[in-house]
Amino acid sequence: MDPLDPDYDPNAVRPQRVRPPRNQPQPREPAVKVEVPTSVAINNAYRPPPPPPGPPPIHLAWSEHRTADGNLYYYNSVTKESRWERPAEYRPPPPPARPHMSAAAASNGKQAALLQETPAPEKKERPIGIKYLPNTRWAIVWTSLKHEFYYHIETKEAVWEMPDELSELISNLLAEAMGVNLEDYEAQPEIGEVDDHSEDDHDENGEGRGIKRQAEEDDIHIDAKRFRADDAGLSTDASTLDPTQLTTEQKTEHFMALFREKDVSPYSTWDMELPKFVNDRRYTFVDRMKERKEIFDEYCKIRAAELKESQQNVKRDPASVYLALLESETTARTRWDEFQRKFKRDRRFSGFADAGKREALFRAHLADIKERQQSRKKTESKMVREQFMQMPRETRGINLDTVWTALKHDVEQDSRYRAIRSSDEREDLFRAYLKEMKDEVKVERRDRDEVNHKELDRKAREEASLREREAQVRRERARLNKEMSSQRQHLEREEATSVFRNLLVDFVRAPDVRWNDVAGQLERDPRWERCHVLNDTDKEQLFQAHAQHLYDKRVKAFLSAVDGTTDVTTKWDDIRQWVLQDPRARKLAMSNDEEEFEAHLKTTFERHQADRFKSAREGLVELLRENNFLKFHIKQAVVDCRVKALEEGKTDSNEGDEWGYVNFEEVFNVLADDKRYQDLPFPEERDRTVKEYMRDLIRKYRAERGGTVDRTIADHARG
Repeated sequence: MDPLDPDYDPNAVRPQRVRPPRNQPQPREPAVKVEVPTSVAINNAYRPPPPPPGPPPIHLAWSEHRTADGNLYYYNSVTKESRWERPAEYRPPPPPARPHMSAAAASNGKQAALLQETPAPEKKERPIGIKYLPNTRWAIVWTSLKHEFYYHIETKEAVWEMPDELSELISNLLAEAMGVNLEDYEAQPEIGEVDDHSEDDHDENGEGRGIKRQAEEDDIHIDAKRFRADDAGLSTDASTLDPTQLTTEQKTEHFMALFREKDVSPYSTWDMELPKFVNDRRYTFVDRMKERKEIFDEYCKIRAAELKESQQNVKRDPASVYLALLESETTARTRWDEFQRKFKRDRRFSGFADAGKREALFRAHLADIKERQQSRKKTESKMVREQFMQMPRETRGINLDTVWTALKHDVEQDSRYRAIRSSDEREDLFRAYLKEMKDEVKVERRDRDEVNHKELDRKAREEASLREREAQVRRERARLNKEMSSQRQHLEREEATSVFRNLLVDFVRAPDVRWNDVAGQLERDPRWERCHVLNDTDKEQLFQAHAQHLYDKRVKAFLSAVDGTTDVTTKWDDIRQWVLQDPRARKLAMSNDEEEFEAHLKTTFERHQADRFKSAREGLVELLRENNFLKFHIKQAVVDCRVKALEEGKTDSNEGDEWGYVNFEEVFNVLADDKRYQDLPFPEERDRTVKEYMRDLIRKYRAERGGTVDRTIADHARG
């Protein structure tokens, strides 16, 4: 919903948009109750007539309307089409040309120096809202500068002055919106407003022409003081307030303070003043829109009474009245004697008592008029020149070789041509246009060359990048080919190796066969050709590995027979007789020499026995490392020995004293239950290994400081 709408509520849920029918007839303006700003003057006869209207807009078929739920849509009166989206051709009703403001308010220079007043610069004005008046074809349009004008929907006419036919309607609507009887109040001008457009802003009786919002004198004066924000002591920091903790009266007071803080005009409407305070947090203190508007109406009554009371003490500045007289009755050719003689009996002239300053203001005003005329002439001359320069741009066939005499006959009837009176000036302007055209051609050519140069650079970079990419692809392809070839050769070699090993398994079954003896047989096998990838050295190495594998199998069978009949303590002489006759041992003979065969068997047996002894000793050491009883027993022996030394007054025990606290019988009994202890059948070697490990543990625990050992010693000392 539009924030300018009287029923606008920021907390309300926005209704769903419903698409209007495609061929919806042109809607009639809704006869709604409109709150018209009270700043609109009911009778603006004192204003000068508006300037003649400009040319109408190009597209007047589209118009803006609202549905029953407040959604905007657009209607084409020609094609009978309606749509939600704003057409590109649609233009909102433009504000009419503003009437000339008072020169006293806009003047500068000497008058400003005399009055020490600086006029505010004019801002760009645009329409921001529209309200249709019931039972008429007129609407009120509000602008961004808080002005309003009247717009006729059918004729597209826009005027600042209120049409006579709307005077009674506006008065009734205004009185009804304020909830007052229009006959009970006097017409009052807006507080602080000094109209410099003419001297007739007040009639001879001092009665204002504009109808303003009034208040009853009996109770408003008291309420105005009661609702002042400073007297009420209200906090201006809305962020610290909690609406849930405020009473209804406190919420009303804060809402009143919001209006005063935002300087809300009591002579305006709710819709016009709403943008000033709608984003303030205090706006949400009052939930219902009806209550907000009631508080706003109460504030307007109170504030209007305050301003009326203060207006009675304000006197109009005689200098402003005199300047308004100068603005309306003087021209650049007016002489002081004539002006003084004509208006010497006028109160606007005689009210400004200082005769010397009166003439000085007159001189300053004339100088300002001349300065404005000169400025306007310069602006018009500049505009005429610019329009003349635009003329050859719109003429076809103009180039750098065109001469003025050829162009002159084609544009003689153009109003822009006749606006320049001097023929020499016309030709000079045309030459200036040719110079600009030449400069534009140079700039265009330079830009085109720059674009072409950039395009060539881009193509060169693309070609270089393409060449680099092609070289990179070639290198990558060569690498992949090399890897594929290497993998293929590797696979072929593995396949050939596997085939050759199968060939050896089929032909070579004894480890004493020589390569030269079996090579001829292998070559006659068809599988030999599949091993062409392997050279002679590779084949011989594979043969030697196969023969060694066969020999290792026979040795393993022999040692397995030895393990089944002997232990670690068995000597060679104990098994010599039956080993030499054992068929598994006979397979290890590489020749017919018996002495060499016996020496080879003895060496193999003794090496195997040494490995068995080493394995048994490693098993015993592993047992000692895994035995937690042994570790605890040695640690306790170290603790007991150190406690004994402390009891005897020594700082520490001597190394080796711990053996007296070790119970060897108990230790050996614990170890004897494990098979790894029995696998080493040499008691001396076994005891020596156990004692070496116990010695290492004693040294380890003696070196410890802190931890369990020292805590145990400290416990003994305290005991």
